[in-house]
Amino acid sequence: MTSSPPLWAVVDSMARRQHGLITRTQLLAAGCSESTLRSALRSGRITSVHPGVYRLVGAPPTPAQLLLAATLRAGPRAAASHRSAAHLWDLRPDPSRLEVVVPHEVRTRPKGAVIHRSTELDPNHFTRKGGIPLTKPARTIVDLASVLDRPQLAEVIDRALMRQVVSPLGIRTMIDELARCGRRGPAIVRDLLDNHPLGRERPESVLEPVMAAIVQYSPKEGRIVYQHTVRFGRRKFRMDFAAPHVKVGIEALGLAEHGTREAVLYDSERRRILALHGWEILEYTKRDMQRAPKRVAREICQFVEDRERQFPGWALIS
Repeated sequence: MTSSPPLWAVVDSMARRQHGLITRTQLLAAGCSESTLRSALRSGRITSVHPGVYRLVGAPPTPAQLLLAATLRAGPRAAASHRSAAHLWDLRPDPSRLEVVVPHEVRTRPKGAVIHRSTELDPNHFTRKGGIPLTKPARTIVDLASVLDRPQLAEVIDRALMRQVVSPLGIRTMIDELARCGRRGPAIVRDLLDNHPLGRERPESVLEPVMAAIVQYSPKEGRIVYQHTVRFGRRKFRMDFAAPHVKVGIEALGLAEHGTREAVLYDSERRRILALHGWEILEYTKRDMQRAPKRVAREICQFVEDRERQFPGWALIS
C-alpha cells in the first residue's frame, strides 16, 4: 500500500504553481489541521498576505504574486482585469497595479487592490496566464475604456492588433456582448475601431497609426500611401509611409523596432541605397508625433510640395 506524501510536500507542490501562495481552504483540504496552521504561522513557515491567503517561506514577494494573492482573497470568480490584465498581456507596462474584477455582490476588498464589480462575468471572457486568472484580451480592451483616455486606449488596441493577441472581429464581438444601456466603454472602443487611421490594415508598430492620423489631416493625404515597397534589383525596402510620386519616405521611429545594433546597421544601409536612387526619408519619433503633430504635418506637406516643384516630371514616371 502506497503511503500519502507528507503534508508540506503536498503544500509546497501546490504553492509552486501559485507563485508561492496557498489559501486556508487549500491547506485544510490537504489535511492541515487548525492547530498545525497556527503553528506554521507562529514558526514563520508561512506568512499571511491577506486573511486566508498565505505565502510560504522562501517565496519572495513579486508583482505577479501580489496580483494573484489579491484574486485569491477576492474569491473563486475573481480575476485580474483592466490595467493589471493589460500588463499581463504585455499591452501596457503597469507591473505594480492591482486591479481585480469580482461578481457584483462580492464585498471583499483585498488590501492595495482596486476592485471592479461586474454583473457580466461570462466564463468565456476569462482565462489563466502564468497561473493567474485574468480577462481575455478583448474583454480587457473593452474594460480599459473606463480607466484610460482615448489616446492611451488607442495605443493598447494597436499593440494588441499588432501582436495579434486579438482580432478586430474578436474585439467587436466582445463589444456586442458587453454593450448595454449606461456603459460607455463598448461605444468608445467601437468608435476607435470604426475611425482607425489605418482602416482595416493591421499596424506593424504602435507608432504607425499615430503617423497615419497626422497624414489624414495633411493637404497631401491623398498622395501619401501606407507601407510603400520599392525594389532595386534583388533588394526590397518598405517604408512606413511614402509619397511615391516625389520619392519621399516617412518613417515612424520606435526603439523596439530600430534600437538594436542590427536594426541600426540595416537602417543605415537602407537609407544609403534609397538615397542613391533619389529617395529622401523623413524620420519622426514618438515624441515628435505626440507633442507636435501639427508641426509634423506641416513639415511633411512642405517637403512634398518642395519636391513637387523641384521634380515636376517625376509624377509621370513613378
